[in-house]
Amino acid sequence: MVEYEIPMIPSTESRVWVSDQKWGKATLFILDKQKKPLDTLYSGSQLAWVKRDLPHAKTAFLIQNWPDSTAYLRWVLTSDYSILRPQNPVFTAMSYLDFIRLDSARIWWQATFLGIILVMALYNLIIFWVVRDLSYGYYVLSMVGLGLYFAFYYGFGIEWLWPNSPRWDIYAFAFIVPGTNLSRIFFTQTYLPLSRTDRFFHRWAIGLIGLCFFIWGLSLLSWFAHWDILNLIVDLVGLLGILVFLYMLFAGWYAWSRGYRPARYFMMANGTFIVGGILFILQEIHWISATSLTTSAVQIGFVAQMVLFSLGLSSRLQAAQMQLAHVALERERERKLILEEQSQVLSEKVAEQTANLRELNLQKDKILSIISHDLRNPIVSLGSFMNILIHHQEKLSAKEKQTLFQKAGHSLHHLNQLLSNLLLWSQAQWQQVSFHPQPLDLATLVQEVLEVESFPLEMKQLHVTQMLPSSGILYGDPHMVQFILRNLVGNAIKFSYPQGVIRISGKASAEGMEVCIQDEGIGIDPAQWDVYRKKGVFTVARGTAKEKGTGLGLLLCQEFMEKHEGSLRFESNRGTSVYCFFPAPKV
Repeated sequence: MVEYEIPMIPSTESRVWVSDQKWGKATLFILDKQKKPLDTLYSGSQLAWVKRDLPHAKTAFLIQNWPDSTAYLRWVLTSDYSILRPQNPVFTAMSYLDFIRLDSARIWWQATFLGIILVMALYNLIIFWVVRDLSYGYYVLSMVGLGLYFAFYYGFGIEWLWPNSPRWDIYAFAFIVPGTNLSRIFFTQTYLPLSRTDRFFHRWAIGLIGLCFFIWGLSLLSWFAHWDILNLIVDLVGLLGILVFLYMLFAGWYAWSRGYRPARYFMMANGTFIVGGILFILQEIHWISATSLTTSAVQIGFVAQMVLFSLGLSSRLQAAQMQLAHVALERERERKLILEEQSQVLSEKVAEQTANLRELNLQKDKILSIISHDLRNPIVSLGSFMNILIHHQEKLSAKEKQTLFQKAGHSLHHLNQLLSNLLLWSQAQWQQVSFHPQPLDLATLVQEVLEVESFPLEMKQLHVTQMLPSSGILYGDPHMVQFILRNLVGNAIKFSYPQGVIRISGKASAEGMEVCIQDEGIGIDPAQWDVYRKKGVFTVARGTAKEKGTGLGLLLCQEFMEKHEGSLRFESNRGTSVYCFFPAPKV
């Protein structure tokens, strides 16, 4: 708190005591010769507009005509913020008429300046709306930000915009100035091709953007925690402004030196504005004394900047229009080339689709053949066996009955397998087979498959050996894995000679589980399998006991292994070895 008093100068006219320094709370006591209070007046930046006896942005008091020379004036100056506690407070007395004349001149000049900003902002906003060039948008934001700052600086904010929010008026600069600098950074980046061509300026811009957000965060902390660090924030805001001005200056020079013509207007416009802005900042952080030059240079520079930038933006717009015309011409040429390429591609696709249709017709004919012949034969055979057993069982011996039952069971097993494969194949073609992988026990899966295939195993008197790991866990869809193992074991049975051996083994590793099914049958040519797999056609192969096959099972095994992102391969050496690799789940 600062408190001092002086004798009041007698006057027959109203006088104003005013200080160019802003105080938080200022109280003026008018005392008589015994130092008793006769009147009390209030002013200061921490008071709402209507609570100031003389509504004004500065600390000012209006004293009506007071001819008595025995009166005294006592000032009591306090503040909740160090930024509003200037050193060596000075109050100057002037006539009320002189005060009004000076204040009117202030309002007229600053209103003219703000009016210019408003008109130029609207002009560039219209251009932005028409051409959708972000440079204009960011430039408009920078102009609006500067206008808001000077409205705050010269007291228009507390007088017109937020008269009942003196605390916000104190903090306004800490939010307006970083936002204005953000728009200047983005304007520079979009006006000059820097973000795509030079990492140094791009990193500089990222650092400045980070500083803007840091100041915002610090200001919010000070606001909500009532932490008095406004002097620090003033210095940071000043440092930010100087760095942004230097960034704009060097970025413009760099772009100009690399032959970017619109950067010439950028440099010309920014020259005066940057010098005036830096002088104004140094004045505000008290590094240099305030003069009319330091106060008005930034405004003069900004008006020059607006005019020259308007020329620069117009030049850029003209260049952009020429470039658009060139781009339109290039696009027309590209369109013609694309149409020619599309015509060629369409012809190739028609030929490809024609070939695919031929292949689909072959597939269709093959399926009809399977349904009409391979599916009909086991049904007819099963009907014949059942007819003999029903009508002639008294003429058959026990051994003949057993043989007929075995043949009927074999036909039924073959029919069931064929129907299952046809159903699954049709679902796979229409992408209707669901896939839900999970951990599975290999030994359990193998046991279930052997139980299903027990009848054909007994018919051929085949012996099955198992060499499975103790912790044989593979990761896969249970239905698909069971189908794969059942078909591969069924093929091993079909192509094995009677009384042969089928070996089932598993090998676990960190990459996954490999299952091997080995027989001692007639074997398969791996090269023939590759052709068969790539063409996706059905082949009819007969087993060692003349068992029929359609090839559907192997095709489905291949598709299901691709679902698991695994592999299926064959080796043929004294029989056939089939290797299925199921990868471990991805972490």
